[in-house]
Amino acid sequence: LLVLEIILLSFFRMIFVMNPMDNVGKHTMPFISLQVLFCIIAGKNAIYYQILHKPPMNMVLIWLGKPNLLSETSKIAIHWIYFCSVILSTIGKMVFSISILSGHPVFDPETSFGIQVGKFFDFAWMFFVAIVPLFIALIQRKQTGNVFVRLAFVNLKQSSQSETEPVGTKF
Repeated sequence: LLVLEIILLSFFRMIFVMNPMDNVGKHTMPFISLQVLFCIIAGKNAIYYQILHKPPMNMVLIWLGKPNLLSETSKIAIHWIYFCSVILSTIGKMVFSISILSGHPVFDPETSFGIQVGKFFDFAWMFFVAIVPLFIALIQRKQTGNVFVRLAFVNLKQSSQSETEPVGTKF
């Protein structure tokens, strides 16, 4: 999946190259690749938290001062519901965008109802992909310790031994 993630992220940069006034489809398609990438990341996170049995809901409840409010099964279920919400809001946003670009809109973007549907999918996607993860990351940052990155430089001039000099950086 890493190779696919790198390709999707590299393709996203084309959004800054393609002028929407020249071709709105070529400008929008890279953004769709970013949406797919976020779905893959959300899926990997869901699997990761399932394996650890520590979904982000644990940290949210600890932060709220109610760590035993929900059972472990409920916390994991909430995380899978969140994952499904990311997928559904992304699919809705993609279907809406692609149908407009293809010339056969599912909902007419020139009517009040079509505009409201588009706004709903935009808001839902932004909420589940940007706001919720930011909130969870801020809580996790307060719940976890410092992260240290160690870099080791190998002295290539020494022929018989490869000693390393670790250098640490605190974030």
